[in-house]
Amino acid sequence: MGDNGKLYVPKELIPIYQQFILPIATILTPNLFEIELLTDIKITREEDIWEAIAALHSKGIETVCVSSAELPACADKLYIFASAPVKLKLQIPKLPASFTGSGDLFSALTLCLMQQTGSDLKLSLEKTVATLQAVLKRTLEFAKGKEVNPRNMELRLIQSRDDILNPKVLLTATVIDGS
Repeated sequence: MGDNGKLYVPKELIPIYQQFILPIATILTPNLFEIELLTDIKITREEDIWEAIAALHSKGIETVCVSSAELPACADKLYIFASAPVKLKLQIPKLPASFTGSGDLFSALTLCLMQQTGSDLKLSLEKTVATLQAVLKRTLEFAKGKEVNPRNMELRLIQSRDDILNPKVLLTATVIDGS
């Protein structure tokens, strides 16, 4: 739908997503901008994220994973917030670049790994983040010293085949009390 305050779809489609798409979804992987649009909740702190996730659960969505959330207090970190209904939070070091397609890769990996792990959300997220970090770091390494353009920042998926098939989990998700 969008990212970084910019819509990729016409704004007229947002009510369609809210009214018709959300009720039939079982898993949702919005970024911070998208979850604000889908729930009409302005996110300024962690509690707002949990409120927005609860709002999506109330619409029947079983699993919600908010990708790449930035919190004002921690500018050098990104967070994944997830609930199904156990609440999870995973902290990720923020890399010094922007990547096109990382949200799509997050969604694809999460869906695939949820199926592979028998819907183990914690393990799926840990493996998703491990894979993403490997792909993004490889992409950044490839682009180092080169002209900054979309071609040089294209995700190095083929070169990351082994990381995709066998992710090395280095970061673990925290189970949040009160789940």
